[in-house]
Amino acid sequence: MNQQTSKKLVAYYSPFVLAVLATAFHAVFAKGIPQTADTWLSLTVTYAVSALLCLLMFFVTAEDKNIIRQYKQVTMSSVLLGVAVIGLEFGFIEMYKKGWPVSQAGLMVNAMSAILLAIVGFLLYKEKITIKQIFGIIICIIGMFLVTQ
Repeated sequence: MNQQTSKKLVAYYSPFVLAVLATAFHAVFAKGIPQTADTWLSLTVTYAVSALLCLLMFFVTAEDKNIIRQYKQVTMSSVLLGVAVIGLEFGFIEMYKKGWPVSQAGLMVNAMSAILLAIVGFLLYKEKITIKQIFGIIICIIGMFLVTQ
């Protein structure tokens, strides 16, 4: 394997590795929020820290550091993503507070999300659903049943 191919593989897979590690840390830290702590205040602190880090990373990494010009590029998708992320965070924290095991919560949410996204991909983005994907969906459903038994 040549150096160019190696760099492409690292560039391709490093966001995946980051997402996997961040998901694992997310579960550990979300489960660590005390049952008595107000979820909304906890999320306020979480997102204040996140906002500061994002702003810092903008200034560290952006080629065009003109924040006004960059804000003009922001669309409603960013706003709606913020709403979705709050739902995701609140949902997980509340699942853990209600007693969901960390070993089941992420697995169940991700498996169900994968099934939902296969349907969304088919309906909204005209993505094909192959026979292998149908079997994968069936296996996800069986797996969710087995994990919760």
